[in-house]
Amino acid sequence: MRLMVQPAEQADYYKDMARVHSMYRGGLTSGTLARITVENGGTTIVAVRGLDSGEEELFRADLETRRRLKIKPGVQYEFTIRAATYKECLQWAIRASDPAARVATWIALWSFGIGIVLGVIGLLK
Repeated sequence: MRLMVQPAEQADYYKDMARVHSMYRGGLTSGTLARITVENGGTTIVAVRGLDSGEEELFRADLETRRRLKIKPGVQYEFTIRAATYKECLQWAIRASDPAARVATWIALWSFGIGIVLGVIGLLK
């Protein structure tokens, strides 16, 4: 699909999110993590959210997301959007721009690792 790039609203800055009208999300619901690829070779994983009527042909993203996708506001690009795999979802959470999501992910991973180690130690005794 060919969409015009526009800057994100301020509330969406550093949220690793892109706003795309539902008709262009390929059935993905709002908030779903998706891999977005652009014709110029840029790719990233973002949470996709919706846009209001009248903005159907737009792709809204913050500066960081546009940088990763190698796109500029006011230019149309060909986008491909597909659901992210489980591995890509974990990568998104580990590398999130929002520190709250990133820190929570690292705490969860460390807790999981410590739980595995303690579980193995408990089985060996």
